[in-house]
Amino acid sequence: MKRKYVINTLSERRNFLIEFIESLKKQRYFYEGSLCIRNSRDRCRLYRRFPGILGNGEYLGKNKRDIAVELARKDRDKKMLAAAFEEIQGIDHAIRILKECKDPDDVYDSLPAIQQNLIGPTDIDHEYAKRWEDVEYQGNPREVLHPYTTMKGEVVRSKSEKMIADGLFVKEIPYRYEYPHRFKGYGTRYPDFTILNVRTHEEIIWEHFGKMDKPDYCAEALGKLELYSRFGYSQKRNLIITQESSEKPFDPGFWIDRLIKEYLV
Repeated sequence: MKRKYVINTLSERRNFLIEFIESLKKQRYFYEGSLCIRNSRDRCRLYRRFPGILGNGEYLGKNKRDIAVELARKDRDKKMLAAAFEEIQGIDHAIRILKECKDPDDVYDSLPAIQQNLIGPTDIDHEYAKRWEDVEYQGNPREVLHPYTTMKGEVVRSKSEKMIADGLFVKEIPYRYEYPHRFKGYGTRYPDFTILNVRTHEEIIWEHFGKMDKPDYCAEALGKLELYSRFGYSQKRNLIITQESSEKPFDPGFWIDRLIKEYLV
């Protein structure tokens, strides 16, 4: 992954964390004290503890659930705030180290001309892309009911996915079909395509939603988009979204060329 892209990505994450911290600081809580959790005889009991008071504190029974909920939120927010500050410190340290290190991409240009002529330039980007595309992985285990075979020799689930895969293949853009992405706390998801921008070494998710006129399918698609957003994916940067319905079919001639030029060239 290229140095400039890594630094920019870290800087974007830092800016997000600063905004996140400011939003947490604006939170208002109606109940004082902190949540205390005690296990007793295979049961979990909740208490509200005040500073300087010994013992468990005020017992929070069912009739005081609203207090327990807010104290739980307060405790979570406090820990998230501390974690955000800690991550910012780590990002600042990483950026400082990266700026001080020598970039492998610059080594060839720093060599004497006679040495450059002897060995020729190293195409780091394409070597990286080759290793990236050759990675072995276990794709989505769900059965393929209506298989289509791509020019690359893979089996995909729909005609539109085949058109996308073939469009990427013809333009020599590295991709992985249904590559597993693990989202902490949400399990594993298998986006239709994970694409590599060879120039920046950035990975981009491409989701094609092919049944948007079906309510259940549409709801599932919206759930995926919300999940991606939670983990920092956004359109115009690292998330491509195409869609179709029975009345509005996918137009590969328009979308594939346009999106490839916009995201990958």
